[in-house]
Amino acid sequence: MSLPGTASVTKYLDMLVTPELRQRILAQLLGFVLDKPYHASFLATFLFFAFVPLLGLIVFLVSLAVVLVATAVFWIGVALLITASFLAVAALLATGTYLYLVGIFLAGRWVRRTFFPASDAKVQEVKQRVQQRLQVPTIKEEVLNDEGSDSGATTPIDKKEPGAPEDEERDKMRRDIAKSLK
Repeated sequence: MSLPGTASVTKYLDMLVTPELRQRILAQLLGFVLDKPYHASFLATFLFFAFVPLLGLIVFLVSLAVVLVATAVFWIGVALLITASFLAVAALLATGTYLYLVGIFLAGRWVRRTFFPASDAKVQEVKQRVQQRLQVPTIKEEVLNDEGSDSGATTPIDKKEPGAPEDEERDKMRRDIAKSLK
């Protein structure tokens, strides 16, 4: 007759170690105990008294690992919570500031166009002066509108003068400025 619950233990033990191998190990252990009783009694006593400290060490290491993982997860959560809140506040401030500045720009442009229409003529005059100072020669380009007539538009000449790289950079800057003034 077997004790209750031993059938399941035997079943799991059979999955780990076959019954034939287990019988052979037990036979060798019994042979060792019968051949060298002093060594066997010393090993049995040592294992009996060492079992509790080893079990305590294993429990300590497992619980330490669990505490370390739990602590790490907690502090990572705290860091993410703080970082996410700071990022949300920063995004809100940046969006609000951007929208505020765009609103100011649009309101200022509306005020200038509504109450100071003469300034548009001044802007064109300033553009012409800047173009004259840059001395960008222009040529008349044959641009036809929908009716087929000449619109009289002018474009800057793309001149590539051989020389130092500074000349090429200066010419590129002149062309860029001329394009932006159109």
